[in-house]
Amino acid sequence: MGNNKKVAITGLIGSGKSAVLSYLNSLNYPVISCDNINKELLNNSEYLDGLKKLFPYVFDNDKLQKNHLKTIISNNEDERKKLNNYAHKKIMNEVISFMLKHENTNVFVEVPLLSEVEEYINYFDEIWIVTADKNILLDRISKRDNIDIELANKILSTQTNEKKYSIPTFTIINNSNIELLHQQIDKYLYK
Repeated sequence: MGNNKKVAITGLIGSGKSAVLSYLNSLNYPVISCDNINKELLNNSEYLDGLKKLFPYVFDNDKLQKNHLKTIISNNEDERKKLNNYAHKKIMNEVISFMLKHENTNVFVEVPLLSEVEEYINYFDEIWIVTADKNILLDRISKRDNIDIELANKILSTQTNEKKYSIPTFTIINNSNIELLHQQIDKYLYK
């Protein structure tokens, strides 16, 4: 891998993008996660006020009910698009700022659904797609989010990894153990 590359790490929910990012971080690469930015935004009162204007019915006594919002966006494409339109711009502004701070080195950005924010693809030099078998994804989602398999399947069904990108794209298969995951990452780092 050359220098000064901006790499998007993407894939379906539960595929192991965070595990990839964690390993890269342990190797002292600058990394940033859109999911983590989103979590930080969920503690920002200005962001929550905007969210409340769009989705007043997912707040109870001014507290966001995240699982209720997940259920709504899993069952309603228009609501999902409304949330994405609001959140993606704010998240990507943080990502772009981070990349500019680290413009002279390789940077890795976890972007869960890069195919849904196509206007940002041009910020990257490579895309690493993390994937796993569907039954593994469903098990991981269910355990991580403490939800049943049916809701996990609905959430997964709203996502797609089937996209051809115009920039170099590599696939990391995360069906097995962490050592095999690290070996695949090393292969792309030291190619």
